[in-house]
Amino acid sequence: MPKRPANTDVSTDGTDFAELDDEHPRKLIPSLCRQFYDLGWVTGTGGGVSIKQGKEIYIAPSGVQKERIQVSFFVLCNYRYDEELVVPIIENTPFEEDLKEEMFRAMQDYPDTCAVLVRRHGVYVWGDTWQKAKTMCECYDYLFDMAVQMKGLGLDPTETPTPPKGAYVSKTS
Repeated sequence: MPKRPANTDVSTDGTDFAELDDEHPRKLIPSLCRQFYDLGWVTGTGGGVSIKQGKEIYIAPSGVQKERIQVSFFVLCNYRYDEELVVPIIENTPFEEDLKEEMFRAMQDYPDTCAVLVRRHGVYVWGDTWQKAKTMCECYDYLFDMAVQMKGLGLDPTETPTPPKGAYVSKTS
């Protein structure tokens, strides 16, 4: 695979992104994502923006901070909505230092998690890099907020919704 040039305005095949019109999806999507991030419409890597131009579809990349997308970042992404998210919950203690043992056990029992929720306290989140930790903080904040809002509306956030009668359901579902 060719190495990306230091100038991110140039693709590996030599395309100079700086010469693209401001309305080109490669320039428009990063601008919109920054605007949507500033408005609170997307958080971190959450939220999807795509634009179809001719026969090509430009999709904002997954796993990239939406406020930091560059013209060279576009890739095809596969999204999955059928995965289960498990966040261990431990009981709070009067002193934070007393959480150590329960936190350690939760991390051992759930090695694939990157968050532990402390009841009536908050969440501890980590990642391999600060960018991954930031991304996960924003994602968990969004998901926890959605769960609270759903509960407030009398909806069970753990329940898989049943499509209403007449709704389109893919034949591959």
